[in-house]
Amino acid sequence: MLAIVHAENKESSWQHALYLFDSPKYSNGFNAFDYVNPSAPKGGHLRLAVHGTFDTLNPYNGKGVPPSKVAAVLKYGFSELNEPLMAGNGSYAPSMDEQEIAYGLIAESVRLDKDKGLLEFKLNRKARFHDGQPITSSDVVFSFNLLASLPYGRFAGLNNQIENITTPSPSHVIFHLKKPSPIALPLHIAELPVLPEHYWKNNDFHKTTLTPPLLSGPYKINRIAAGQWVELVKVNDYWGEALSVNQGKYNFDRVTLYFYRDLNMAFEAFKGGNVDVYQEVQAKNWATGYNFNGVKEGNVIRQEIPHKMSYGTRAYVFNMRRPFLQDRNVRQAISLMLDWNWTSKAIFYNAYTRTKSYFPRIPEASLSKPSAAESQLLKPFSETLPPELFTSPFPFQETPGNGVQHPQRRQALALLKQSGWQLKQGKLIHSVTHQPMKLAFIHYGDSQFERIIFPFIQSLKTIGIEVTLSRTDLTQYYRRLKQHNFDMTQFIYPLRHHPGEELMDFFHSSSVNNNDGRSLMGIRDPAVDYLIEQIINATDKNALETATTALNRVLLWQHYGILNWNGTTHRIAWWDHLKNPGKFPPYGFSLNTWWTEKNNSISR
Repeated sequence: MLAIVHAENKESSWQHALYLFDSPKYSNGFNAFDYVNPSAPKGGHLRLAVHGTFDTLNPYNGKGVPPSKVAAVLKYGFSELNEPLMAGNGSYAPSMDEQEIAYGLIAESVRLDKDKGLLEFKLNRKARFHDGQPITSSDVVFSFNLLASLPYGRFAGLNNQIENITTPSPSHVIFHLKKPSPIALPLHIAELPVLPEHYWKNNDFHKTTLTPPLLSGPYKINRIAAGQWVELVKVNDYWGEALSVNQGKYNFDRVTLYFYRDLNMAFEAFKGGNVDVYQEVQAKNWATGYNFNGVKEGNVIRQEIPHKMSYGTRAYVFNMRRPFLQDRNVRQAISLMLDWNWTSKAIFYNAYTRTKSYFPRIPEASLSKPSAAESQLLKPFSETLPPELFTSPFPFQETPGNGVQHPQRRQALALLKQSGWQLKQGKLIHSVTHQPMKLAFIHYGDSQFERIIFPFIQSLKTIGIEVTLSRTDLTQYYRRLKQHNFDMTQFIYPLRHHPGEELMDFFHSSSVNNNDGRSLMGIRDPAVDYLIEQIINATDKNALETATTALNRVLLWQHYGILNWNGTTHRIAWWDHLKNPGKFPPYGFSLNTWWTEKNNSISR
């Protein structure tokens, strides 16, 4: 029998967990997760470095850049996000030793009846917002209706899969699902952040704001300096302190997120003892930068922590709203000029591996021929898809790694010639428009990325393509993404092991004109649209994974982006007053399980 979403054991009874395929690791009434120290001491001040900036504290309306949209914030485990119905499967407090699982948080128990299409949550009567108001089923309905009605975001369009919502009592909410319902829909609903209805009825949800909104979690925003730092303080009477999912977590009295626009400045702050822990994202700096006194004297600890997690699929993406980038030959030619083997050796110290799949669960899909089930799914689009897709695995270019790209250059120029481009006096000129090919590549942050992208730009110049590289701050970067004002950029797609509705935002044609900065590629491809709809509406595991593998294959063969690289370790350095449980789970990393042995609670 094929696996389907379950509430643990009998679906007709109230259960503590909701899961997609595998049974929960932790039984009802469990004390704490295995990777925490339930007896961890409380207190102290944790100071963290974040690369980027922010200009709003509302993470849900798609306006501006909230802290949780900046890369490291969610990984650290402290953010401005609202608590969800259940913890484990979404951005808030993800489970780190299981996948596709949710345990009770605001909802203390769950009941799923697939035959009747009923998903029920029983809310914890102790659940409170920080102003003392109880969290009720009315808040759940308000949150769902608000977030599902937005044209963007994790919950956009989810209301199309719900018949209606009923609330038998303030602590009981029932989602009546349309049948047949997608396999992952119950887990997706369990991720719903619960917003305070009484607060947002008196505040404009659709505007950016630097006024801390009302939350319900273990921390509240105490104060901020716009774009520079956010200070979180522990809520003394936090309603969920005794919950199993919170044991051994949130041990610091105060957490300050310091935002740095320059990675070098962030690292200098760590070296000087002004930041307590540093997550190293530069392979070169990890190899050569840790010879300062703190390391020499044994006061700074360094560790590479293995993991099996994908923190997003990194890719150089094409904006196909540009007419010349709508040509697959052009995209393939540009892709051929990325010399991964040289980059890996010369720049990354062989610290990363080449990413070969958009979806972390199916890396082997690009290395094999399509299955019979995939071919059947893709058959209606055989006239528009490359014929090689049906007969061959996707070929990732291999080079000697010494900078020599003569075969790739010849192949790229041949593809470009087929599309009317010719190399004349060092410039790529179109035979009809007589205009040269120019690419505007945008990125944000400091100059470290430029040493990575520059060799790629130089390779493109050898086939006559002029590339303009523009560095912006994070606010300008997101503004240009929302205005679709770029030709290429690097983006990290937060794609889950089993993706769902988020694919609509990233790759579906219905999102091409959205100004939320998520449909970067601007894909208008009937095959992609069809496969996304098959994924979202899949009712069993085989259908879900077949459609996902087929979508991965189409994205690769159509050259909509150039997959980058990924790592298999967290590179972490910390000052030795910080302690951790010593157990590092495979599917995540979070500092919210750590603690300090010194009382450094002095306010900034």
